[in-house]
Formats: sequence, structure tokens, C-alpha cells
Amino acid sequence: KDEGRDLQGFSTEKISRMAREEWLDILDGGRSNDLAGSGDEINEHPLWEGVSAPYRSIIRSFLVHFNNQLLLQHNGVRQSSGNPSF
Repeated sequence: KDEGRDLQGFSTEKISRMAREEWLDILDGGRSNDLAGSGDEINEHPLWEGVSAPYRSIIRSFLVHFNNQLLLQHNGVRQSSGNPSF
């Protein structure tokens, strides 16, 4: 199958939106989507399958930090490396 044909019906905006949704699903790290609190429904991105909780926590922390830095740069906020704020 030609991959180019698969993308013909997609606009750049739609592809960007899909990529953003995928990224946010990965960042969620398998948290519960059940707002009622019963804990029945877990939405886990396939990327996290087989990753133990300690590793997941470390990797997710890095990805959240990375995402934060992207958002800061996108919004024009620059931090000097000599004086990081925590």
C-alpha cells in the first residue's frame, strides 16, 4: 500500500492535531479516565505496555519536563542556563 495515498485526505492541521493528541496520550502515562473514581477504566497508551511503574515514573517525569520546555520556548520564554528556576 502506498503511504502517500493514506495521507491524501489529511490536512496538515489535522495531522498536527492527531500528533498532539498522541503526544498527550503518551504524557498521561496510563492514568485513569474514570472521573467517578471507581477506577474501572484505565487508558494506557501502547507505548507504556511492559514498562514498570518506577521506570514509567522517571520517563514520564522527563517527558513532562521536555514538554514544559517546548511550551516555554513556543511562548517566547527563555531561561538562562546559569540561573535555573525550580
